[in-house]
Amino acid sequence: MDNAIFAVAAVFAFAVFGTFASDVRAVGFGGKSGVPESGLPILGWWIIPERFVSRERFREAREAGFTHMMQDAKTVGQMRSYLDMAHAEGIMLSARLPQLHTEPENTVRALMNHPALSTWHIEDEPSAHKFTKLGEIVRRIQAVDSGHPCYVNLLADSSDPIRWLGVADYRVYLGRALKEMSLPLISADFYPCILENNKMPQPFVDKDGKTVLKKHWFGQLEILSSAARNSGLPLSLFACNVAHLNGKYLYPVPTVAHLRLQQYVNLAYGAESLQYFTYWTPGNVKPHYFHESLIRQNGTRSGVYDIVRAVNRELHARAPSFIGGKVAEVCHTGAEIPSGTKRLAVLPAWVEKLDTPGGGAAVSRMERGDEEILMVVNRSPVVEMMLEVSFRDKGVLRILDDGVAVCADRYGPVYRLAPGYAEIFKIGKAKSDGCGTRAGEVAK
Repeated sequence: MDNAIFAVAAVFAFAVFGTFASDVRAVGFGGKSGVPESGLPILGWWIIPERFVSRERFREAREAGFTHMMQDAKTVGQMRSYLDMAHAEGIMLSARLPQLHTEPENTVRALMNHPALSTWHIEDEPSAHKFTKLGEIVRRIQAVDSGHPCYVNLLADSSDPIRWLGVADYRVYLGRALKEMSLPLISADFYPCILENNKMPQPFVDKDGKTVLKKHWFGQLEILSSAARNSGLPLSLFACNVAHLNGKYLYPVPTVAHLRLQQYVNLAYGAESLQYFTYWTPGNVKPHYFHESLIRQNGTRSGVYDIVRAVNRELHARAPSFIGGKVAEVCHTGAEIPSGTKRLAVLPAWVEKLDTPGGGAAVSRMERGDEEILMVVNRSPVVEMMLEVSFRDKGVLRILDDGVAVCADRYGPVYRLAPGYAEIFKIGKAKSDGCGTRAGEVAK
């Protein structure tokens, strides 16, 4: 495991919604959990089983860097008790109840004023055939409660689109979903890291550096990111952190590199909040054989808990340097670039040179007020990348793992990026020297 990450103490797009932004700031990341306030919402997907739900379990999620959790309940009363527990530990819940589909108005009125409620969880990965019915439920709920968005997570990866999406073209699926369900945010899942050997026994561990990426991942991110920008809707994307088998794809027990890669790329493409699939481990049975998520089925922690906790701490520490930034464009470097993407051809005016000899990167340029932000992500989940970058201005800041912003000219022009890692640089129009400040702080 990369030791550097442990030197620092991821449809959900909470940060841009007024209700979510205020919720996140009110809850904060300090206090009991010790995680610094960052403004980056991170959701744990997959419920804590009924027999395990407690304040201690929500505190455990908080200590791993989660701000929001998906949670089921059988009744309104049970959900209210879960919300009370979560609120006591600074966690917001995406509430999923069967009554949201059968008597939505009464269910919503009973819970809508609870301070720990974040969204109404309606459906996961619906096909286009369900859009009309789900859209009616969404509209009935939002007519009663416009302050808590309805959450519908969309499928973003399908080898059989007619079967799973209901339509042949993903752009059509996405466009119809937003229109027919009146969605207030775009949440979509795509799990890119797979093992070359899809026949190995459990546990699915990459012992030989044989993790590869699905070739169409970046192309799908281009579609989702474009849809978010064009619609003005916030975007929330996933990382897969549970080992399992799905058809021909074998998803490994994650490493730091796997999770860094997925979440930094998600952020580079404009995700305003992050999700993890899954928090609790689902059943380890056919056909998926889920195993080794953060919390095992018996309630014990796996090593993945510590990995996710470390990655989330790094993300929270660095988030103030780019939260609220809008993606201007994402380009790629390397001998070959992913299908559906474009090659980096023009550099920002303040960047003199950017090259990744022997490797490939996703390069995101963001704008936030009078700042420009450059995020360079090593696209490999297993191989270190060299980054050669130099700047025309002395005011460029480099954001370190712990959130400290240091003048980039204190470093040479060559950086070594661990697999999946991102270098983050930023500059203000005033081009002031901000050495030694925390990410997001005003330089003094």
